Amino acid sequence: MRPFEYAEPVSVGEVCEILGRHGEDARVIAGGNSLVYFLKRRIVSPRVLVTLQSLPAALGTADPMPGGGLRLGALMTHGAVATHPLVRERCPQLATTAANIGSVRVRNSGTIGGSLCYAHPAIDTAPVLITLGAEVVIAARGGTRTLPVEQFFSDAFKSVLAPDELLTEIRLPGHGRPLRGSYIKFVGQKAKSSMAIVGIAVAIRGGDGAPVEEVHIVLGGVSPTPLRARRAEDLLRGKRATPELLRQVGAAAAAGTAPWDDPWASAGYKRDMVEVLSRQALEGLTGLGPGYQG
Repeated sequence: MRPFEYAEPVSVGEVCEILGRHGEDARVIAGGNSLVYFLKRRIVSPRVLVTLQSLPAALGTADPMPGGGLRLGALMTHGAVATHPLVRERCPQLATTAANIGSVRVRNSGTIGGSLCYAHPAIDTAPVLITLGAEVVIAARGGTRTLPVEQFFSDAFKSVLAPDELLTEIRLPGHGRPLRGSYIKFVGQKAKSSMAIVGIAVAIRGGDGAPVEEVHIVLGGVSPTPLRARRAEDLLRGKRATPELLRQVGAAAAAGTAPWDDPWASAGYKRDMVEVLSRQALEGLTGLGPGYQG
């Protein structure tokens, strides 16, 4: 690890000013689970490290929004997301996902905003947030901008953040009839706290004998960024789920992927898992089966 200057701003505006002044020579640290690893191995060597620990407490809390929506401060830890009553009530699939991220130490230090900015291809939270239609709020020296989480990632380990920008919050819209969803994190023979080999997030409205009015299927670990399985969604939307239809939907989800071989699984195995797990997730949500029993 090389020497660096340590900055401790007390406002979002001050963070953005420091980032804008130093550009690529600055890095932000929140929980630090990923950044410290990179620093130790000199994958990144910033001249300035900007801590967020003195920013307003609102960045670490959840608040209700009009219409049943929810605002999550980007500095909420995974543990806080997992246990917060509002998150558990309004988007339980996100709370469950956060509760299964990493170890207790990781959940108590890692933040939901930091994990999005890390932009790992197998990130757990992003697929779930995309199925829920979540947006991120990004601050810069000139103001703020909002965009869907689906548009936040540009490549593996890369986001669309400009050098002077900071992710400050995640907003989940309210729904008159909430989406029912689940997230399957398949880790194979790895430790259960590990990154997913394949991650499947599904959210639907309808089902249980009625037509599926709305469906969102997002895949993690099989492309550089979270992948929306739009062809699979189109097959199911507006139809009553049947075992045969769900097999077709799973096959369509797998056909739209282009995964890579790695030490944990071959590309072909990952594609097969997408097909099976997508079908099982949908079976559980539509009442046609018990869902994934991993």
